[in-house]
Amino acid sequence: MLSFNKLKKIIVSGYKDFYRNGWLSVATIIVIAITLFMINTLVLVNFLSETVLSSLQDKIDITIQIKSEVSEDKIFELKDKLEQMKEVKSVSYTSQEKALENFREAHKNDEKFLQSIQELDTNPLFASLNIKARQLNQYAQIDRFISDDKEHQGIIEKVNYQENQKPISVFSRLIETVRKMIIFLAIIFSFLAILITFNTIRLAMYAHRREIEIMRLVGATSWYIRMPFIIEGILFGILGCFATLTITYFLIIIISPKLVDFMPEFNLALYFKSNLLMIIFLQLAAGISLGTISSLIAIRKYLRV
Repeated sequence: MLSFNKLKKIIVSGYKDFYRNGWLSVATIIVIAITLFMINTLVLVNFLSETVLSSLQDKIDITIQIKSEVSEDKIFELKDKLEQMKEVKSVSYTSQEKALENFREAHKNDEKFLQSIQELDTNPLFASLNIKARQLNQYAQIDRFISDDKEHQGIIEKVNYQENQKPISVFSRLIETVRKMIIFLAIIFSFLAILITFNTIRLAMYAHRREIEIMRLVGATSWYIRMPFIIEGILFGILGCFATLTITYFLIIIISPKLVDFMPEFNLALYFKSNLLMIIFLQLAAGISLGTISSLIAIRKYLRV
């Protein structure tokens, strides 16, 4: 068990090694900062892609047009039945009157359309049920359910799934491709991060090789030799983390207003501020782990008998 004085001596020694190395310490901090910044960028790209995909997914649906003579009780029966499906996220009902009102609002600046509607004695539009699935690949199951529902088949005028099937299929594949790419990039970035940081810290270890040999010759234990370098690795991680957070913060402040103009639902600055404590904790954990593990691996070469 280490005494307080020994622990204090190890911490001071680790700090002194960090301070003495000068530019090598700065280089290591920069490498860790770049590594963490790459991971930050990947997380933000993932958040951006998920927001875009979620926004586009909300615009995809299935619409069931209901025959004009059908009572609302029968329509709500079908609505309730659809809402019980685990694949269905929501079902909204639009009456004939509401459909006509929406049509007039959408074409309020087009006199020809409005006049043609007014000349008709009856409402030419259909009541409808608008269905949103939880996942894009569930629309086919919902369409099959509607086709197999013999009880309500007689009230349905048209289902537009066949018209939307191709864009739904294409968009579903796009989502899967984007998610796989993000996972692949995360693995590549993590591997590069460990490799670059390890090699940079190994250079710092090389500068201390004589000191390590002398400590071994006078009988110092392996852990006593390791501890100052672990402290040094922790310092690398902490400073690298705060350097990354500072750079990320200023970049987000600059980029966020431009992204909001382009895509209002994606507020990068708000996301960063809302999750600041979690981001700081994760960045600190990643930075300290990166510095410490790399230090432990790098020093093994000099501790072999």
